[in-house]
Amino acid sequence: MTVLIDAGNTRIKLDWLDDNSGWRSGRLLAAALDDRAAIRRWLSGLPRLPASAVGVNVAGPSAAALIEDVLERPVKWFTSAPDALGVRNAYREPAQLGADRWAAMLGVAWHEQKRRAGFPADAAAALLATFGTATTIDTLQPVELRPTMGEAQRFEFPGGLIFPGPELMTAALTTGTANLPHAHGDTALYPTHTHQAIATGVAAAQAGGLLRQWLAGIELCGAPPVVYVSGGGWPMVSDEVNRMLKDACRRLHLPLQSVNWLEAPVLDGLARLAVLSK
Repeated sequence: MTVLIDAGNTRIKLDWLDDNSGWRSGRLLAAALDDRAAIRRWLSGLPRLPASAVGVNVAGPSAAALIEDVLERPVKWFTSAPDALGVRNAYREPAQLGADRWAAMLGVAWHEQKRRAGFPADAAAALLATFGTATTIDTLQPVELRPTMGEAQRFEFPGGLIFPGPELMTAALTTGTANLPHAHGDTALYPTHTHQAIATGVAAAQAGGLLRQWLAGIELCGAPPVVYVSGGGWPMVSDEVNRMLKDACRRLHLPLQSVNWLEAPVLDGLARLAVLSK
């Protein structure tokens, strides 16, 4: 058994990998980074003691030390690479890409390889929007549309966006202005009160970033990207994202675009890396 760790900006996600089957258990823990008690409770519920631990960490050295102390074992921390698992990293300096974003792209590649099993010549890109403390919107472009028999589809990560997440945008209005509240609520095309205006503005900004990259994906590959979403801020923006995508498909005379939820794409990518490193 291998523990999988995604140490993010404010929260940690944990799962475990069955080393025999190569599958992630799906018994996920999401907790505050410094919540030692929650991590220990989760560890105590494992079916057996883990043999190893792997992870990605964007929270810094102190978070890594805390996690290793609670686990009582060293962690193999993965960082971004120029190429892994059939995905090429096109960042100007590949090591500067956040390790969590890189692992998430590897996780999306795994989902896309499964989805494309019967459609090897599918030209569409995949787009992952993660709505967390920060929102990241990253694209995966297929290359070699007809891979050699027995080989997996290869991809390239051409880049992506980072901007404040829904909660951070909302909090910025509260702390950066004199009279605006910390607002949550429904959205509307023409908001009629301040809470609704803030909630709509934040959701529209988030959805606008996704739509920008979705349109860029059409230009890049000639087909609408497959949309994946993740992150705790998704409920705050889901209605607006779906509305804007539906409207864009209608205007472009395209079939209605579905949105695919991924619970933990970073852990999906880590699971593939852990299997590879055995």
